[in-house]
Amino acid sequence: MKKILTTLLLLIMGVSFIHSQTVNEISASVENNKIVIDYNLGGDAMAKYKVEVFSSQDNYQKSLKFVSGDVGKNTKVGQKKVTWDYEKEYPGQALNDINFKVVATEQKKTGIVKGILITGGVIGGIIIIGAIIYGYY
Repeated sequence: MKKILTTLLLLIMGVSFIHSQTVNEISASVENNKIVIDYNLGGDAMAKYKVEVFSSQDNYQKSLKFVSGDVGKNTKVGQKKVTWDYEKEYPGQALNDINFKVVATEQKKTGIVKGILITGGVIGGIIIIGAIIYGYY
C-alpha cells in the first residue's frame, strides 16, 4: 500500500510540472476568397508556441503553407486568427466540406542570451565589473 501511495504521489507531482497547451474554439469562415480560421490558444502565458494548421484536404498530412497571421513560431496564448489562401495552396481544386486541425507545440528555451549589460568601476582601488543578463530564451 505504501508503494502505491508513493507511486501516485510521484505521478501527481510529475504531472503538476507539465505545462500543457490547448487549442479550442476553432471556427472557419470565408472572407475575400480566403479562409479565415479563428482559434483560442491556451497555456503558459510566458511561453511561445509553434502553431501549424492542417486540413482534411490531404487527410491532415502536411501543414498548410500559404497562411498568415497567428501561425508559425513565437505565437503566444490568446484568441488567434489565421488567414489561408486556399487558391494558392490547391490551385484549380474545389474545396468541399473541409475541416481543420490546429496544432500548437511549446517552443523550448534555447539558452541564448538576448542581451547583456556590462558595467564596471573602481572602489577603494579595487576594480569591480558586473554583468546583467536579460532576456534568457
